[in-house]
Amino acid sequence: MERKQLTIFIDGSCYWKIRKGGCGIYIQHKEEEYFLQKGYCNTTISRCELRAFLIAIESLSETQPMNVTIWSDSQYVVEGMKKLFQYIQDDWEGCSNVDLWKKVVEELNKRKKMRIRLNWHKGHDKDLSDPIVYGNAVADVLANYKNFIDYEQDLE
Repeated sequence: MERKQLTIFIDGSCYWKIRKGGCGIYIQHKEEEYFLQKGYCNTTISRCELRAFLIAIESLSETQPMNVTIWSDSQYVVEGMKKLFQYIQDDWEGCSNVDLWKKVVEELNKRKKMRIRLNWHKGHDKDLSDPIVYGNAVADVLANYKNFIDYEQDLE
């Protein structure tokens, strides 16, 4: 079976004063584009950035072989993935948003045929002719907390 090649851009937003945020996911496959977004209330920027990553993973097939490149402007997500094995070994000591990280692990474990590469890039660049900048800009617009009428409750 041929490995499907996907490029995904993820972003999260949150306005700290009112604790409303959003997640934006922009998926490219050949000439096709897919857009996902979700709003959350009583949340934080870190949770929205991580939720965008989680939503992106959940949107992928559990059985089809894939090579997935994910771009994020969140150091929290990219560095967190680098530390994930250590967090698990240390029984999640020192890890924030453990509930979401555990869901990430659960979803990744369901997708044994998926090869994922997570890359960091600087957000909010202006050169939209650069495909990475463009993809981030799309995810950023999708994540804007002002886009949502309904917000799912995040933290209690």
